[in-house]
Amino acid sequence: MGLGATFGFGVNSAGATSTGATSKAPIPYCLEEPLTGNAASLGLPSEEVATIIINHLNAAGGIDGHKIIFNALDSLGTAQGGAAAANRAVYVDHCPFISGGFASVMLATQQVAAPAKVLVMNDGGAGTELLRKPFLYDLSPQPPVLAPAGAKWQLSHGVKSIVEIYSDDAYGEQNASVYKGVFTHLGGKVLGMIPFPLGTTDFSAELAQAKSLNPDGYYSVVLGASQGFLDNQVASAGLNGKMWMGPLLSGNYKIAGVNENGTATSGFIGVNPYVNPNAKSVVQLAKWWATSYPSTPFSPTLSYLNGYQEVEAFVTLEKEAIADGLSPLRGASLLKELNKHPKIPSVSTNQSITFNLATHGSNEDIAIQNLVGNGTTVRTLKLIKS
Repeated sequence: MGLGATFGFGVNSAGATSTGATSKAPIPYCLEEPLTGNAASLGLPSEEVATIIINHLNAAGGIDGHKIIFNALDSLGTAQGGAAAANRAVYVDHCPFISGGFASVMLATQQVAAPAKVLVMNDGGAGTELLRKPFLYDLSPQPPVLAPAGAKWQLSHGVKSIVEIYSDDAYGEQNASVYKGVFTHLGGKVLGMIPFPLGTTDFSAELAQAKSLNPDGYYSVVLGASQGFLDNQVASAGLNGKMWMGPLLSGNYKIAGVNENGTATSGFIGVNPYVNPNAKSVVQLAKWWATSYPSTPFSPTLSYLNGYQEVEAFVTLEKEAIADGLSPLRGASLLKELNKHPKIPSVSTNQSITFNLATHGSNEDIAIQNLVGNGTTVRTLKLIKS
């Protein structure tokens, strides 16, 4: 039972709808995302989408009569910010469920939340260190799943050698390391590994070094506004004719005066959880988005769908806990339901996401995609079924 039970779309839509009761205690929900700083272009779409969904859900009566109190907390995209946000979520807002992204943020959050038995759901952090952690579960496939798809695609399209450019944080370093291992194992050559400080805006030195190595293509791990700066400098460096690949294609979102996926990113290729633009929930969200944010184009990419998926996971588990007579205000109740029914609706495909209870990871269809035109259109090149 998920949001489809209330709005009439999605999967697993059978089940009780809201009673409209007003005497039931509200349920707090906490979302940790970078809302300011270099990575805000990734967090703000999730926060805005979650706001839209929760407003509509509350207008329909909430979760079986329980209204949702939405707490959007700024993690800054850092471990320190994540720890501060988690302490607020657990000890001030008393949230039984916390969701968000960034590996360092989710690891810091788990350390605060697990002792308090608060369920944490990662939907954006990538790193194998996130697996097998008590009370922490992953909605998104991890690098060992995404890397082979990208490496095989590059190699099959004549890219036999690459240079990797990546941020010097846990996310960038692990993605780059995993990709290097897979690419070389499959017969390719990695000619250079070029890290850069998180928050970099001028990539002229990194691009010049990469160009001097003369690879067939590139692999980049860049988040937030830095993605826009890098992508827009590729053309001026004379490298836009090469195949660029990375683990993330974000939506058309402006931050720091840079359009994150501007015209220079047309043709960039990414490996991501699959988003079907014709999925019922995606179509419905696009309509709600146009009403709520008419000046900001909606792009059916992960930056926008993550917020929806996190709310879907929260609502699904809360509905199951209430149906079983468990307290909806306790993270332990939600964890019990997750172990009992380790499957939730996937808002991006009309199918399901199934959790591996041993590793705390999950499976989902992934796709090779690229950006077309001004970067607001995502074209799926190959769908890979999980």
